[in-house]
Amino acid sequence: MHVRRTLGALVAALAVVVSMAGCGSSSGGGSGDAVAFTDKICGAFIPFLETASKPPNVSPSDPIAASNALSTYLGAAVTAVDKAITGLDGAGKSPVAGGDELVSKTKTALDQIKTAFGSAKATLDSAPNTKQAKASALSKAASTMSSLSKLPNPTADLATNTELNAAAEKAANCQKMKTIVK
Repeated sequence: MHVRRTLGALVAALAVVVSMAGCGSSSGGGSGDAVAFTDKICGAFIPFLETASKPPNVSPSDPIAASNALSTYLGAAVTAVDKAITGLDGAGKSPVAGGDELVSKTKTALDQIKTAFGSAKATLDSAPNTKQAKASALSKAASTMSSLSKLPNPTADLATNTELNAAAEKAANCQKMKTIVK
């Protein structure tokens, strides 16, 4: 029972992370430069969202297997976060006021996600390979991951930036993100 609640808490924390990154919803303008920039920003997230949105299907009755599967998943997610950060760096300077701030806030959030994922993975990996130790490690990992639910949405400013919001509506990668997150 305890392991089932722990896994539920871990998956809930991951759902918060995945839902954070949905691009805006508005109609209107968006210059070609803004669309290209926003497309790069959204594109940077896609590998992370594809990884984070598919947590392993684990059985709480087998904490050893659950721990191993979650460790593998978290390792892949850390790698995907690194790719997202690299992609954000590659987007270049924003042609729209507020765009560079959005990227900076997003990178800060991704660093926090990477730290939490890495810490949870380390907790799972360092636990002795017994049911009791892995169940305890799962609980500690869930606690670490639950801190992400308090992470502010770095893309919240997108909704108030009409040019970036409009560009997100036109950017193919932002539209693709919506299909991953839903």
